[in-house]
Amino acid sequence: MTNTNHFNREDSFTFERVLFFGRTLKEYKDMFNLDLSLLKGKQILDCPSGPASFIAEANAQNINAMGIDPVYENSYSKIQEIILTDLNDCCNLQEQLPHLAKIKRDMVNYRAEKEKAISIFLNDYELGLKQSRYLPYKLPNLPFKDNQFDLVLSSNFLFLYSDYKYGGMHLASNFDLAFHQKAIIELIRVSHHEVRIFPLKGPHCNEHEFLQPILNSLEAVKINFLNTNYADLFGANDVLQILKS
Repeated sequence: MTNTNHFNREDSFTFERVLFFGRTLKEYKDMFNLDLSLLKGKQILDCPSGPASFIAEANAQNINAMGIDPVYENSYSKIQEIILTDLNDCCNLQEQLPHLAKIKRDMVNYRAEKEKAISIFLNDYELGLKQSRYLPYKLPNLPFKDNQFDLVLSSNFLFLYSDYKYGGMHLASNFDLAFHQKAIIELIRVSHHEVRIFPLKGPHCNEHEFLQPILNSLEAVKINFLNTNYADLFGANDVLQILKS
């Protein structure tokens, strides 16, 4: 159980909003333990996708990837503004709290990698909107058919942006247990075969309080925990793999 008795806002990796933060295809490959050669020609949903370069890079490799994020409803210039604010805030907080990290990051290289992902995303975004690679939807209700996607990916949102007191890193979060249950059931519904979720906890706990109740509530699925190859700042090591029967 998460210990909040000694909570100190100035010494915690927490936010009062969900960051619009992007990652590269290589980071997706490492985070989700993906074999990209097996995804060619497949229908992939990334939910939520943020300003990641995954969609653009995956489509360039003949992987039919689609990203959804409520931030996509904003104008291009507003999205640029949100990206810069959230990138600065995330990097600044990491630099202020290095003692919380399980690994030591070179922040210059880390920021450069994120800026590369953002650049690829922005260069693809307007055309991707026209071609429906980027859609402004949000969990827990998705406008897709049952079993529409071969693989559904969800990173750095579920569990992570739940309330701090349950094991996330959001202050006063509305993403409670009921939301998580509905969201994960929806991801399963639109997947033909498989859902992968990472990470499964925030930075201040060993196990998220929602994880076991959610797993216990799922029916007609097989649950696996895969090792991630991603060097997570706070030591999250597992990818939740949900296989439909």
